[in-house]
Amino acid sequence: MKGQIKKLSAELKVGIFALIVLVLLAFMTFKIGDIELFKGGGYTIYAYFNNIIGLDQKTKVRVAGVDAGIITGITLENGRAKVAIRMHEGVKLYSDAAAYIKITGFLGDKFLEIKPGSQPPLLKHRDTLVNVMEVTDIDGLIRNLSALSKDISALSSSIDEMVGSEEAKQSFKESIANVREITRKVGSAIDYNDKSLRKVLDDINELIKTNKDLFNATMSNLNNLSDKGPSLVEKLDKAAKELNALLEESKPGLKNSIERLDRVTGKIERGEGTVGKLIADDELYESAEKTMSGTKELIDSAKKTWPLRSYIKEPEEKKLKIDSYE
Repeated sequence: MKGQIKKLSAELKVGIFALIVLVLLAFMTFKIGDIELFKGGGYTIYAYFNNIIGLDQKTKVRVAGVDAGIITGITLENGRAKVAIRMHEGVKLYSDAAAYIKITGFLGDKFLEIKPGSQPPLLKHRDTLVNVMEVTDIDGLIRNLSALSKDISALSSSIDEMVGSEEAKQSFKESIANVREITRKVGSAIDYNDKSLRKVLDDINELIKTNKDLFNATMSNLNNLSDKGPSLVEKLDKAAKELNALLEESKPGLKNSIERLDRVTGKIERGEGTVGKLIADDELYESAEKTMSGTKELIDSAKKTWPLRSYIKEPEEKKLKIDSYE
């Protein structure tokens, strides 16, 4: 009986030990695989990528370098990768949150980094994360670098062909010599111009010293003018306003005068009135001219007649008497 109890106790101990080992193995499995068996809550959001190479399910999602979620699914939708992201409860993401695919370590392990943003509202369950930074295609980058290296090699070969011959070397030496000569001439020109510039500056300084009082007076006048400028502008503005007011008051009178002048001019052009008839009617004008000529001839004849001559000259004699009295 005692032997059976001891045997049972040994089997029980082995069973308990095996159970503990299984529990530990299960816990380690869930821990390493990041299986949220005993965790509740959280929410799922979605993001669309053109290329998610290096990401798969169970890839960690981090916020500020801290584990904040996990990728729970990847599907193809309209030629783009739709990524389902399960965020931990308490992690707040805003409408301007952004997702980046980043690389960690030398082996190139990738994870999804999310910047939470700050623009309300908060993202809710099944919302879509709009701001996505696409991953750089390493293979394409390597191809571009390879093509660039080929171009550089071709350029280097061309330079070697150009410089490798004796003629090219001689031309290169001559070019170097020409550059040195040009540099020497430029240096000489700079020295000469430096002396000329110094002379000009000295002359300017002398001119300033000689006319210092004149310059000071000129500056003083300019300052006075600038001080009087506002008052002068104010006076001009006032005069302009008064002139404008005067013109406004005179507008009706000017308008009436212009209208009257237009009417008079129109009558003259149409031959109305004495002046109009005289100007418009050629016969009347000629008749008036003949009348004036006849009148002049009559006066001349009257002057030559003896009785009238003394009468006509009388005003002149009276005028002489008046002048003598004065």
